[in-house]
Amino acid sequence: MGAVMGSKKLKAIGVRGSAKIPVVNEDRLKALHQEVLANLEDDIFTRALRLAGTAGTLDSLLMYGDMPIKYYQTGEWERASNLSGILMVQHYQNKIYACYRCPIACGRETRAPSYGLEKVDGPEYETLTSLGSLMMIDDQEAVIYSGHLCNLYGLDTISTGCTIALACEMFERGIISQSKTGGLEIRYGDSRMVHRLIEMIAHREGFGDLLAEGSATLAERFGVPDLAVTVKRLEVPMHDPRAFSGMAVTYALSPCGASHMQGDMYGVDMGQGPPEELGIEPGDRFESSTKKGRLAARQQAWRNLYNSMILCQFQDPGAEAVLSAMNCVTGWGLNLNDLMMLGKRIVTMKRLLNLRRGVTRADDCLPPLLLKPLKEGGTEGKVPNLEALLKGAYAEFGWDMKTGRPTRRTLELLGLTPIVEEL
Repeated sequence: MGAVMGSKKLKAIGVRGSAKIPVVNEDRLKALHQEVLANLEDDIFTRALRLAGTAGTLDSLLMYGDMPIKYYQTGEWERASNLSGILMVQHYQNKIYACYRCPIACGRETRAPSYGLEKVDGPEYETLTSLGSLMMIDDQEAVIYSGHLCNLYGLDTISTGCTIALACEMFERGIISQSKTGGLEIRYGDSRMVHRLIEMIAHREGFGDLLAEGSATLAERFGVPDLAVTVKRLEVPMHDPRAFSGMAVTYALSPCGASHMQGDMYGVDMGQGPPEELGIEPGDRFESSTKKGRLAARQQAWRNLYNSMILCQFQDPGAEAVLSAMNCVTGWGLNLNDLMMLGKRIVTMKRLLNLRRGVTRADDCLPPLLLKPLKEGGTEGKVPNLEALLKGAYAEFGWDMKTGRPTRRTLELLGLTPIVEEL
């Protein structure tokens, strides 16, 4: 959608209105609202987010081996702790801020005085890692400036950082030479080069014109497609599936390519408010069984429903509260099983669209680098068994194991048969 808008030089669409949204049980909804807010006040994760935002999770994720280092190929790096969100609060944070009416306030306003900036948005954990440890850069102020440049030009920090990190790896291996980069040396640890490349990507200048096409295209152009850490051509975020095996399902089955927002299994296995009422329970983070695959599929269905309601993923009031709120607004009289059915219906509809556009069972995969065990760190020797996990996920969604297509029975249960027949 963003690409289509960009091609038409359309910057934004503004909508406003004055009509009141009808609510079936307004009194109960107001009471529920107060209950959710009260519960958040005692929530440890909420307090941590207020203190340092998502950057505050960096130290623990580093311990788990979830934080990618040197383009997903190193398990330990002592200097990675220099990117800690706690250090950011101490040295660079101006203030915190919140989205409209949000009680958590995970947003950061920081500064980068060495770059003449007294007001910068962020950075989030994903930005600190993708523009930091992934490229062996531990200068936090330099990373803050990298994130600022991406914000300035409207570039995604995950895809930008991953693509530049891939270029660093290819340059180190001799796959890319200075003759191909316009004389530039693209090496790990060079923050000034990263700043220069972000500018070049934004302006489609020189070697930046190729980097602007993303990791998959870059690797293909130089004959090493398997080196790109992507799923369905989208760069993998800063949560390593070797640290939390359930993320292998999240990435492999995400309809838009690798996206941690499609199902945060790392959060589930760390006990960050998983909706156990829906049969999604924390467990062994390295487990690669069909049962784990089923859990990951249920979490993906839950998050798809959750995102469709435009709820904050950090608030997570629990399935019972979400169910009650939905019934207060709509009067539908849904139960918990209905919530899971609705989530699976959304996931399956997206699946049908992707199948129609040419996606196949073979595209439900992980890149080779993420199936290679690391010799050190929090994931030492561990890799997810993707086939076992997918077997469970397909069974949970009611998709055929060989083809990855929803079965006729599944379409009937989800009420999607008329749509499929029309397509």
